[in-house]
Amino acid sequence: MTPRIALAMLVTIGCYGEPEAFGPKCTRNAGVCRSGDDVTRSVSTDSAGRVATTAREVWPALASQPKLPPPAELARACVRLHSCTLFPMKDCLAPPPSEENGVPFGTSNERVLFLVLAALDPANDCAALKKLQTERSPSIKCESHGCEWLSATDPVPTVTCAGTVATLTAKSGTSTRDCSHAFAECDPASPTGCTDRPLIKCPSTATDSCDGDVQLGCRQIGFVSFRNCALYGGTCEPTGMAGNATCTYAETCPTVPPSCNGTAARVCTMGQTVEVDCKSLGFTSCTAGACR
Repeated sequence: MTPRIALAMLVTIGCYGEPEAFGPKCTRNAGVCRSGDDVTRSVSTDSAGRVATTAREVWPALASQPKLPPPAELARACVRLHSCTLFPMKDCLAPPPSEENGVPFGTSNERVLFLVLAALDPANDCAALKKLQTERSPSIKCESHGCEWLSATDPVPTVTCAGTVATLTAKSGTSTRDCSHAFAECDPASPTGCTDRPLIKCPSTATDSCDGDVQLGCRQIGFVSFRNCALYGGTCEPTGMAGNATCTYAETCPTVPPSCNGTAARVCTMGQTVEVDCKSLGFTSCTAGACR
């Protein structure tokens, strides 16, 4: 038996309840395989009870992330994206938690900012924009603390790369991710297939704080949380509760849905009301704030 085959047998045995002598680990007696269990990097708290780290240490790639377009261009992108694909307008025009967290949106493989920039590219027609939205493996969980593999049945998958496309092979089957849709690279060593923002352990009692305009804290599950307030023009500010912080926005939009002014869609983003001419996007009319 070759060493590779022997290791594969140990992987299969280890993640389904039998004793194992290797990593990745699985939560014992629960039948759950979680890549977060293998995280070794951790931070402590400072004298004030805050996580003792910085935004740059939590996510070194933050400085190289694409910037959000100005309000007029963002409105144009969101109207086009919604009109072509029914992507929720509110999750494009206003700061969706996933984008401030720097992780893919909902159950998809795509970051909202990736879809926004794609919608601004005239080379992408409506059919192309629809194809860009792909479903993420249900075992890849992405929240404010980053992305991890979490499954009640599957061990951490093996990953192969073809450029930026990751192929993840697990017991239940094979899935793919184009890591460039999350502004990441394919990584065979990553349990999610891509260089997503890494998980960092922390004391669950740590309080939230601001590092510039990035809110840092510690999720109750014990991982550092990250929220980039500046992305949509916000700032990180302490709250009235001791040892806490949140994102605040000087300019906010009225709580009214998008509307139409003739053939123009009227929307609000980053505190500004913007009209987008549907005809300039290749549509003929506007209904309920969407181009038709």
